[in-house]
Amino acid sequence: SSQQGDLEVEVMTIDDVWDRFGRAALIKIDVEGREAGVLSGGERALKTRHAVFIIEAHSEELQRQCLSILGRHGYRSDVLRERGRAETYVVARP
Repeated sequence: SSQQGDLEVEVMTIDDVWDRFGRAALIKIDVEGREAGVLSGGERALKTRHAVFIIEAHSEELQRQCLSILGRHGYRSDVLRERGRAETYVVARP
């Protein structure tokens, strides 16, 4: 039988993760509609242009928002779409 209950998770910005664990070479974001918010919490990380980002965007509007944020920081991005799926993947390189 399944159990239902509360699950506590620690929420950290990308910048907080970098401060705590060090720089990452690759960051994958799959947060069911909060992609642009996650990127907004990584301003310092984005400015360093160190990491490659792979972002699963759950709508075309979210894809546009992510591309805009990444573009402002000088990232070059490609958009990949898996056949038969609505989601797209933004792959961004410094």
